[in-house]
Amino acid sequence: MPVRRIRANPRSITGAVTGADGNFIDFESLLERDYLVLTRFQYPSAKIEEQPVKIPYVMDNGRKSHYTPDFLVEYEQGPSELVEVKPAEVLVKEKEAFLARFAAAAEYAANKGWDFVIKSEIDVKLPVLPNAHFLIHYRTLKPKPELCARLMCEAESGPIPVGNLIASAIWEASERYSAIPQVWRLLATGMLDADLNVPLNQGSLVWAQAR
Repeated sequence: MPVRRIRANPRSITGAVTGADGNFIDFESLLERDYLVLTRFQYPSAKIEEQPVKIPYVMDNGRKSHYTPDFLVEYEQGPSELVEVKPAEVLVKEKEAFLARFAAAAEYAANKGWDFVIKSEIDVKLPVLPNAHFLIHYRTLKPKPELCARLMCEAESGPIPVGNLIASAIWEASERYSAIPQVWRLLATGMLDADLNVPLNQGSLVWAQAR
């Protein structure tokens, strides 16, 4: 349960991303949104909670305050991460102001057996991000088992362009359009693989994941 509610703010873009269990994870900046999409894409089963804990700390002037990190990410394997997402420019410009709160967060996380990590656009705006935004929505697409089986069979022989894969699996040209979303779904769910560091299109090479 978040300790702080994210509300609509005219100074920033707010919204939500769907989590692993169908819940909504709120964000309050485009960088936070991109972080959530990337993490959800790379770690589909990770549980993510926004505004997870309120951490007390003492400011430089001696006054008591509290700090709420952006997210808590619980992975299936490895330690959970308490995450702060901030633009690199802000982290540099306000470095001194963040020292006490980040130190408190690191100590709090260590006591829980977690890691405290700080993410900027350097960590988030990766080449894979546009494909993550594109593919993540196809994970919930209803599969067509027979069609998917044919596509996977054609992909077993090795890298093949998406357009060629569809043409090989479906002889009727009028039916090939229905196969395109299924290819993206197979990529989104890890059944097919591709170089996701370059933009996807029907010329992209795909292949069956090793089992």
